[in-house]
Amino acid sequence: MALPIWALIIIIILTVLGIGLSIWGFFSAFKLNSSSKDAREKNINGVVRSKRITQKNINTFKDVCGVVGFFINTPGDDFFKPIFIDTTTDAQQWVSEINNEITENNTQLSKQINTWLKEKEINLNKINFILIIKTNNIEEAIEQEIELLDELNLNKRMFER
Repeated sequence: MALPIWALIIIIILTVLGIGLSIWGFFSAFKLNSSSKDAREKNINGVVRSKRITQKNINTFKDVCGVVGFFINTPGDDFFKPIFIDTTTDAQQWVSEINNEITENNTQLSKQINTWLKEKEINLNKINFILIIKTNNIEEAIEQEIELLDELNLNKRMFER
């Protein structure tokens, strides 16, 4: 007993639709997985695109309020880059104070940094200062810092002051 031709056509059409929907669902699953990381990636990309503060451009950061920090370039160790994040009303002054603090080596932060640098045999010029988020006032900077630390779970990876 053979099926009528119209029944075969309906079966073929439904089979093609089923295969198409399964392929669409397969690729959609990957998009859902990657979109759940969007909030975290947004902050990570923000940190990566931060403005670097160097000796050449330090004067442009005078009276710039925001979230600032530094990280230490470590050769061959992309996972753990020691960092420190803080807020300031004057990024230029903050960089100068941190540089002096590290050089004088008389605070908890500077002792941690210098100990770590000696252990890894890295010199001070591997410290990169960055303006992570520019804000209008210190209250906004503090809010942004707290949000950044929470979302990226940086509290356990940072030097302590």
